[in-house]
Amino acid sequence: MCHELGHALDHFLYDCSHDFKNGSLAFLSSGKSIGNILPAIIKDRMQAVLDACKQGKVARVINVENAHARKWYFYGSVINSYDVYKGNVSGILESYHLSSYRKLDTLSGAAKTRMERKVEKEFEKTAQMLAAYHHKKTGEKLNEISYQAKGSVYFDTAIQLDKKRTKKYWSTNHEMFARAFEAYVESALLDQEHRNDYLVCDTYSFVYPLGEQREYLNRNINSLMEVAIPYIINSIQGVGNNEL
Repeated sequence: MCHELGHALDHFLYDCSHDFKNGSLAFLSSGKSIGNILPAIIKDRMQAVLDACKQGKVARVINVENAHARKWYFYGSVINSYDVYKGNVSGILESYHLSSYRKLDTLSGAAKTRMERKVEKEFEKTAQMLAAYHHKKTGEKLNEISYQAKGSVYFDTAIQLDKKRTKKYWSTNHEMFARAFEAYVESALLDQEHRNDYLVCDTYSFVYPLGEQREYLNRNINSLMEVAIPYIINSIQGVGNNEL
């Protein structure tokens, strides 16, 4: 139930931003077409929650066993930077990953999805080529390369789950907010030694924020609730829109 309550809160705040005159089934967390009526502090704190969902670095490993089964023409920035990085293939791959995925920042919708697939394929090919070049230079055969990627574990997990789907679900802003909201409520209940399985349960699985990120998100959601709840109550009671 708490997951849907998170969606309801998200949608209600979006409706508030348009004084309930927009008619769209949309969410404040989407960051799109937000009205001017909602106080800036609520928008800012929702953005802080989304940032807490996504920001960070996550450890990844890419399999490069097939790098040695073909001949390569070595080219590109990763080869040119090999000596600069003194053969640190993890550092090279991390830098390349960051620069490659920056291309997506200005895109959205279907165009972004298409570019993501293209960038991902190019990244996998480049990692294979880097492993082959490393073998040529050092004689060392690598089966995998570890590297740090931009994004939190929570966000990265959602992205990996969405790769098995035709459309994004797990990594959309409104779904990430709803799961984070579930986790926030269950954490609050446990802090008070309460439990309500009908309201929320099992938010300690891998699809939810965990560990330090969960604690950080809980604080950010609590900050959002401190301003959103009074505003919602005032809106229902007919108090001025700009009052909290």
